[in-house]
Amino acid sequence: MVFLNKFVKSKSSIISLTGLLLIVSLFSLRSIPEQQSAISRLHDKSFEKLSTQDQVEISKIESLNSVESLEQLSKKWLAADNPLMAAYEAFKLSNKTGNTNDWLNSGKIALESVNYIQISGNEESLRNYFLDLASKSYDAVLSKDSENTEAMIGIASCMVNGGGPPMKGIQILLSIVAQDSANIDVLLQLGEFAIQSGQFDKAVERLQGVLEIDPMNAVALVNMGKALNALGKTEEAQSYMKQALALETRNYRRNEILNYLD
Repeated sequence: MVFLNKFVKSKSSIISLTGLLLIVSLFSLRSIPEQQSAISRLHDKSFEKLSTQDQVEISKIESLNSVESLEQLSKKWLAADNPLMAAYEAFKLSNKTGNTNDWLNSGKIALESVNYIQISGNEESLRNYFLDLASKSYDAVLSKDSENTEAMIGIASCMVNGGGPPMKGIQILLSIVAQDSANIDVLLQLGEFAIQSGQFDKAVERLQGVLEIDPMNAVALVNMGKALNALGKTEEAQSYMKQALALETRNYRRNEILNYLD
């Protein structure tokens, strides 16, 4: 396929897109009944944490059981700072509509859920489940449009985050950034991977590229703070963290920043 001819080559052969996405999906370790039971428990736990008004509104929307209600539920859960339930509802919506934008949104929120789990430490047993939702969402897009850049980045991000061979994901990202050096999503992911792998100077380089394009990017500011802190540049790191705190609206990300500032 065109996608793989351009982005994913091994020394001996070109891996098929189907095979590559199978590798990603195999990282979902739970059976379907186990997943359904875990999501049911997640829903009940999440519902209990809502305000009384939000509980009433979500119960009303859930009773409608329509395509429109799934979209409303996803937005409502996201507004309640719960990307996990938002991702679950977004994935159900995408299965109903088959719309490319819905699938891309589903993948984006599912990956946000993976970040939420990593940062907050909550629901760690569901990390692979949401990685699988993300990979399936992007797979649905690539099955119709094998050159969709956003979906390519999404699949690569799944791999880098543990949903497949990380270096395959890096190869895809590097191939994309070679053609589009100003792609913020790719630069952010490469910067995050550089932090994870201890390449802090490289992370600073990638994140500077993001901030030159978008100085108000809260994620880039936070990650720049992390990289600089690891390099021993504490005061500079604190400055970036304070800028991020002023911009960030999601509570779990604000809590992460506050932990660095304490």
